[in-house]
Amino acid sequence: MKSPSRSVDPPNRFLPVLLLVAGVAAYSSSFEGVFILDDFVAIRDNASIRSLHTAFFPPPDSTVSGRPVLNLSLALNHAAGGLHPWGYHSVNLAIHLAASLLLFGIVRRTLLLPGWEDRYHGTASSLAVSLALLWLLHPVQTGSVTYIIQRAEILMGSFFLLTLYCAVRGFTSDRPARWFGAATAACLLGTGCKEVMVTAPILVLLYDRVFISPSLATALRRHRNLYLGLAACWLAMAFLILSGGRLRATGERVYEVTVWEYATTQSSVLLHYLRLVVWPHPLVLHHGWPLAHAFRDWALPAAALLLLVAGTLAAFLRFPGIGFLGAWFFLVLAPTSSIIPIPRETAAEHRMYLPLAAPLALLVLGLDAAFHRWSRDRWRRIGAPFLLAGAALVFGGYTWVRNQDYHSEKKMWRLVTTQRQDNPAGHNNLGLIQFREGEIEAAQASFQRAVSLQPLDPDLLSNLGMALATRAQNMQAAAVFRKALAIRPMHFNANYNLGFMLSRAGKPGAAETHYERAHAVRPDHIQTTDGLVNVLSRLGKHEKAVQVLKKMARNRPDHAGFQYRLGILLVMQNRVAEAVVHLRASLRLEAGQPQARIALGWILAAHPDPTHRNPKEALELTSSWARFTGASAVRLADVHAAALAAGGDFKQAALVAGKAAQLAGQLGESRLAAAIHARVQTYRAGRPLRAIPPR
Repeated sequence: MKSPSRSVDPPNRFLPVLLLVAGVAAYSSSFEGVFILDDFVAIRDNASIRSLHTAFFPPPDSTVSGRPVLNLSLALNHAAGGLHPWGYHSVNLAIHLAASLLLFGIVRRTLLLPGWEDRYHGTASSLAVSLALLWLLHPVQTGSVTYIIQRAEILMGSFFLLTLYCAVRGFTSDRPARWFGAATAACLLGTGCKEVMVTAPILVLLYDRVFISPSLATALRRHRNLYLGLAACWLAMAFLILSGGRLRATGERVYEVTVWEYATTQSSVLLHYLRLVVWPHPLVLHHGWPLAHAFRDWALPAAALLLLVAGTLAAFLRFPGIGFLGAWFFLVLAPTSSIIPIPRETAAEHRMYLPLAAPLALLVLGLDAAFHRWSRDRWRRIGAPFLLAGAALVFGGYTWVRNQDYHSEKKMWRLVTTQRQDNPAGHNNLGLIQFREGEIEAAQASFQRAVSLQPLDPDLLSNLGMALATRAQNMQAAAVFRKALAIRPMHFNANYNLGFMLSRAGKPGAAETHYERAHAVRPDHIQTTDGLVNVLSRLGKHEKAVQVLKKMARNRPDHAGFQYRLGILLVMQNRVAEAVVHLRASLRLEAGQPQARIALGWILAAHPDPTHRNPKEALELTSSWARFTGASAVRLADVHAAALAAGGDFKQAALVAGKAAQLAGQLGESRLAAAIHARVQTYRAGRPLRAIPPR
């Protein structure tokens, strides 16, 4: 097929610049946005993006699970600017701008195809830029562009549009192979961003059938290599879903949602999405959309939706272009808004990122047809740009204002709880922010409201228990934690917090069970390990405590704290030779820590067993004691004095020990000062210190 004729509608280089300028202006208020909701797990706490070597292996149970291309883009952001949100917002905007240019190119080339060029003589570029501009500036897009981790949506959308654009170029090229290869590559990259990309091959085939080929069989025969390449991307998608933790990431935490419940609920959700196209208010970060259980909840929305689907199918017979737009809307939404339950997010505005183009295209082309049929040329030339400019200003202005809601996490969740007062996630997230900022009473009220709306969610119960415990309402807190554990026995936070409370209450036996469960869920959590080792030691289960710490030291050989804790525990069991190994390992990993210097120095300077003593090394470890402050300086000076005495320099040992005793007295450590003063007398008598390390 011949390429679209340039003479029919010559390209205007100003139009892409218009898109870029308008997009930057509307989103200039987004750069001050903060991390919010899933941004924390997927970006701030995502260790895999801290190195490009691990970026292709995103962690499970998060937005990036099974999406290596998305994770790589975050890793590149991190390499360039760390965790400053400004950089992530800049990249998101750049992706969105690129997508608008691709949409402009697709629409313009489609309107210039044979059979359409006469109808859109001289107007293809203006119609294409009108659609791209409205799509670019539409306020609903802030849910994808300004909410940082929804880069999954916009990056997938850009590769989706690039796939279609390259296919369109290939359909109209004398040498299509390179364009079809580029389309396949774009589709493959898109599969690494979000699973909605699974619909791209189908839409490319529908485009081919509607605008290029006389039948599906002809399309498949003419462009066989293209469709083989696109179909191969489905295999890549299946691999990522099955191996990348994607199924767990979309699973429900609290209770099962049936396919029927989810599907019937989506009928009202889809109608809501369509309303947002023409009236994008209010925009809600997290809807907490209630499930449709009763017949009356879903019957009318489902009937309306079925009429729209039937209209789309009928349009393929008489108006295939309109049918294609309907298919675009429903197919792109199908993976997230049909029969595959995503219980934690029944409705989400970011899902409209790509589908939004279809109803906007109907509006733009419909208005153009109305002007063409009922208006004079003069009114068409003046009225259409006037309407476009007005809509663009309204959309762009609202987008600029909406972006400011993302400047404060607390402001956003207050807005959500105002917009959706029956949304438990909204109240819970507001409570977490209040708790973090020390507003414990307000946080407790927010958590209680969340629990009243969803009483079977162990996450909400655990947060409420945390607030109660902080306010010293321990009996109520313990009851709430136990209720959470009755729902999910291995809940990490509930087990850890209950274990902590029981340990402080002098019940190490009961605490052990909950610490062990928490440790099984998150074996690398330092506070849990400390708590477990502490209660095991109090119960006399020293060997079990040693095994816990040895396992932690093996799993985290780069963690100085685990090596130090293991060394101290071994000292307490009089396994001194093993303890020295781990204390030295701790200092190799973190040379500046005083506690390991004190423990190791004492063994090397004063241990009764001469095989463990090494006064020279002890002197080297403690010679910098004057650089430290507080109790660390006192104890290091004490050990340094013991090392001097072990080497025979009793006069200097007594002098340093005297300074240590004086400093301890100034700090109010009277017992420590007395103990050190006694050692001063030992050194003055010409005797070295011989004692096991104090516990």
